[in-house]
Amino acid sequence: MFDLISIGDTVIDTVIPLNDVKLVSDNGQILMALPYGAKVPVEDGESMVAGNAANNAVGSARLGLKTAIYTHSGNKDDEEDDLRIRQKFKKEGVDTRYVVEVANLPSNHNIILSYNGFI
Repeated sequence: MFDLISIGDTVIDTVIPLNDVKLVSDNGQILMALPYGAKVPVEDGESMVAGNAANNAVGSARLGLKTAIYTHSGNKDDEEDDLRIRQKFKKEGVDTRYVVEVANLPSNHNIILSYNGFI
């Protein structure tokens, strides 16, 4: 029996720090402006397993709760992200018996552009 089963999405988040962008205001919202079609210089990025359900499951396991996760991961062309997601959960002590592989689809992946340490 589990103390908690986290249900929801799991993604691979990759944070890409940008060196030089122009900040513009549009109706009170600050936006990053990049030259259309240009090659944009970036710093080294960092990639991690994330998503609300994943973060909840890992945090709960770290608190000592017996935790499982019900989530979907891709399995397109023996995708590495699927293996990476499972390995992260196992490393953190999250039971993976309810991780469902979806054939012919990739795992979810987000790219997050960061400037001056802000996401």
